[in-house]
Amino acid sequence: MYHSCVLDLIGKNQDVQTEFVTCAMGYSKNLQTCAQRAKVDLKMVEVCVKGGRGLELQLKAEKESEDIIDASRFVPTVSLFNY
Repeated sequence: MYHSCVLDLIGKNQDVQTEFVTCAMGYSKNLQTCAQRAKVDLKMVEVCVKGGRGLELQLKAEKESEDIIDASRFVPTVSLFNY
C-alpha cells in the first residue's frame, strides 16, 4: 500500500516512478528514503496509507496484477502502471 501511495503521489512521471521502485526494491529498501528522493511528502503518504485512498489503490493494483498473471499463465512478469 505504501508503494501504491507513493506512486500515486508521484503522478504520471514514469522516470521518477521507476527511480522510486528501483530504490525501494533494490539497493536501499528504505521506503522513506526512496520516497524522499522522489520528492514525495511523507505526511501525504501516511494520509494516503491510513485513509481510503491507499486501500483503493491497493485493490486496483491487485486487480490489474491478477489480470496480467491470468493472461501470462504464471510466466514471471514485470508490470509498470501509469497512475
